[in-house]
Amino acid sequence: MSNIFMKYALAVCLLVGSITFVQAQMVIEGTITDANDFPATSALVRAGDVEVESDFNGYYELEVTALDAVDGSIQLSILGIDGSEANDSFAYQEGARITKDYKLGAIELGSVVAIGYGAIKKSDLTGSVDLLTEEDFNKGPVVSAQQMIQGKSAGVNITSGGGAPGEGQSIRIRGIGSLSLNSEPLIVIDGVPISENGVGGSRNILNSINPNDIASISVLKDASATAIYGSRGGNGVIIIETKKGKTGALKYQLSSQVSFSEVIDYVDVFTGDQVRDWVNQYGNASQIAQLGSENTDWQKEIFQNAFGWTNDFSVMGGAYGVPFRASMGYATNEGILKTDQMDRYTGALSLSPKLFNDALKIELNTKASYIENQFADKGAIGQAISFDPTKPIYNADGSFWNWNREGTNTLLSDVVNVNPLSMLEYRDDTSEVRRLISNAKFDYALPWVDGLSAVLNVGYDVTNSHGRVKRSEMHPSATVGWAGDFSKYSNARINKLLDYYMVYDKDFAENSNFSLTGGYSYQDFYNRNTNYYIRYSDGNENPEKTTPWRSNLQSFFGRASVNLSDKYLLTATLRADASSKLNPDDRWGYFPSVAAAWNLHKEDAFNGIPWLNTLKLRAGYGKVGNVNGLGDYKFLLNYSGNTQGAYYHFGDAFIPTVRPNVYNDNLRWEISNTTNIAIDYGLFNNRLNGYVDFYIRKSEDLIAATVIDVFTNFGNVIESNFGDMENKGVEFALNYDVIKAEEFNWKIGYNVNFNDNKITKLNTPTNTGGISGGTGNQIQTQQEGYGANAFYVYQQVYDESGNPIDNAVVDRNGDGQINDDDRYISKTPFADVTMGINTSMSYKNFDFSLASRASLGNYVYNNTVSANAYTGRLFENGIIRNVAGDLANSGFTAMTEEVLMSDYYLEDASFYKIDNITLGYTLPEGLINNVDMRVFGSVNNVAIFTDYSGLDPEVFGGIDNNFYPRPRVWSFGVNVNF
Repeated sequence: MSNIFMKYALAVCLLVGSITFVQAQMVIEGTITDANDFPATSALVRAGDVEVESDFNGYYELEVTALDAVDGSIQLSILGIDGSEANDSFAYQEGARITKDYKLGAIELGSVVAIGYGAIKKSDLTGSVDLLTEEDFNKGPVVSAQQMIQGKSAGVNITSGGGAPGEGQSIRIRGIGSLSLNSEPLIVIDGVPISENGVGGSRNILNSINPNDIASISVLKDASATAIYGSRGGNGVIIIETKKGKTGALKYQLSSQVSFSEVIDYVDVFTGDQVRDWVNQYGNASQIAQLGSENTDWQKEIFQNAFGWTNDFSVMGGAYGVPFRASMGYATNEGILKTDQMDRYTGALSLSPKLFNDALKIELNTKASYIENQFADKGAIGQAISFDPTKPIYNADGSFWNWNREGTNTLLSDVVNVNPLSMLEYRDDTSEVRRLISNAKFDYALPWVDGLSAVLNVGYDVTNSHGRVKRSEMHPSATVGWAGDFSKYSNARINKLLDYYMVYDKDFAENSNFSLTGGYSYQDFYNRNTNYYIRYSDGNENPEKTTPWRSNLQSFFGRASVNLSDKYLLTATLRADASSKLNPDDRWGYFPSVAAAWNLHKEDAFNGIPWLNTLKLRAGYGKVGNVNGLGDYKFLLNYSGNTQGAYYHFGDAFIPTVRPNVYNDNLRWEISNTTNIAIDYGLFNNRLNGYVDFYIRKSEDLIAATVIDVFTNFGNVIESNFGDMENKGVEFALNYDVIKAEEFNWKIGYNVNFNDNKITKLNTPTNTGGISGGTGNQIQTQQEGYGANAFYVYQQVYDESGNPIDNAVVDRNGDGQINDDDRYISKTPFADVTMGINTSMSYKNFDFSLASRASLGNYVYNNTVSANAYTGRLFENGIIRNVAGDLANSGFTAMTEEVLMSDYYLEDASFYKIDNITLGYTLPEGLINNVDMRVFGSVNNVAIFTDYSGLDPEVFGGIDNNFYPRPRVWSFGVNVNF
């Protein structure tokens, strides 16, 4: 653990250890029930600066002192998790113990939702926003924040890059938002928008946040909700709020769990016996002579059962009247690919003091992390699929068997297969990543204007990493005299934030309110990369080189909202952004939005319907921008120096050179215009609630590669604003408390999204989606009139029995020859329909939950098979290789462009996946004095139901090529509150 982290941890411990308390002088206790007479769990009970939550049985106990009294009275307020409220007052009596029970009123959908530069009751929302809290989060061993909401919000698709510990996650909200730039949503943590760029040596930008510290996640989906974030809201916004302190007695939480990960399946390849049979049938004498006698399953050799252990501890309470929460966490996770591991240390501290009779509210938050990574060489996965299974793992002398030149440790050539175990054993790839995210927010209610407050929020997000990759002299290489090589790197990212805004919030009539927000934001991003490389055999060295760059974003923003009689709601926002990534003439972008809502259930016509509690009509329109992922200063002419070893030779001298790069001084904002119409509903005391949401998002001026005339720039392809795209669809969400009884509860959650994506304008068709096999082949395309990243394939010809005919594809244009003109645009990797299906039950002290997802209409090109399923592959490059088991079905003899790009390998990858099943048991209250304890068991990646022939149908981007398999994870743990 780094010195910085140790100092931080020590500071937290000293703070907790130094707290003293004043003995409470009055106790108020009782039981809280909801409108159906069931215990109101986790209701917030507050008096003065003291807060407590009701327990599983609805019981609360509040200790107060004379300092909490106002004019000799204790003002008690109760807020249910559903927004229902109760209020009461008591004369302060020193030493008294008062018992009083409360029944909360009819449930209202009143949870508070973070919306950017403020918060609002869910019932007052006009935009499309989903709020997810601890109760909604996915269970089981969760490493990154994205996993917590997978399948929980309609239209939000989260896909991991594979099964490595802490693997990166891709998030798409209502479809893909750009053709070439970043389509990830903006992520805001405690008011600090974080950079979309990670650092070298980091697996996932959110691994630095301990999931156990997260209180809620708000997903802002339509432009009327995201426009307040302007240029960065084009792909949606995810707002993460971490847990904060509450006044009152100290509360401790300890959680610990162990996990066991196992490989579910392996790629179907030939066994050693099958390889011998095929080589004996199709090979010549020299090829047959190369066969070995083993039956090595290389995939089983490189994968392992993996273990993990996670521990979190937190303390929450009040110190000298200041609410605080402090936490520490440690997690270690092995990967199922040998030598893969991630260790994470985290710490967090939150302080929420109030000064000047609560006129000044302060929030101080800091989150620190230190992550150690040991990266496995993922190239070993592809080698395990294709390495000759007739060969042994080791030679007689104990060294790894490889295709070496006789009597040497040098490979025959650069294109032969490599023993995958030797790749893992002799490559050491490690990194350390440190991150600190801090912010200080000051909210001051100005005394001279009722309802007016000034808010200052300053944030600091700094990440740095150091990594190195060393391949030893024993690592397989075709270089004669190989003695190993070494590279190292360091990265730094510094993100500074200043927000200053004024808020005017005023009730002006019964159930009516007006709110106005206006302010300024400045955010600065500094980046620095340093790299170094040396090859020991010949001393070839790339000297250490540091590349810094910087960008910033300056903004003005405003929002106005009106609530009339709790029936008619109107919100309008405007943000002006200026990004240094664009030229001065096009730097400023203006992003407005307007949204309205009508609470129909509060109209007289609906008042008499007893089972109707919520019926709200919402409509909104907004305009947002995007330059996320665009390189800095693309609008300026800049130059690149020659690479190491590449010089012009003039006489006896070798002259280094520089060359001008392609640039475009007319780059502008990508713009998205979204229209949204929705209905929110709640029935039967809101036990059945949800929404239906229709949307259409039209993106214009998308930045895409465009062919230009020669001699007009320093290249014939530049990035330009020449594309338009459309996403349209509908979302439906349903939450149903099926059974609410004293001892048994059952809830169901269901959401579904239908999305249609189409490129509506693109001047220059562009092929994309590089694949293995041949050189420079691409299997996807961007073309007007089709979905983004659509597959561009040949149409396979089949015989009467339905078997593919070798090297036979349809001459679609009928010109008598087969070429690119005969390829056609087929399906896309993006699903037409996505669903989330979740359920939870509790019976007495037992609880059960299940989380699952479905994806329909997503297609995957199986490149793992296409690159390894032809007879010639067995003898390629003068060695024996393994092949995909599908060769026995296809009978393809050689890799041609027609075979490689045949739609034979394009598969419907629709699936239904059970992500998690958790079963828990809470020990009876009072079994251990003042201790609540829950034990649980959980399974992640339980089952997949699909017709896809590969390992996993969930492949981001739609090209399955040597995929790191997602493991099934069994975990067992305990949560203790005391």
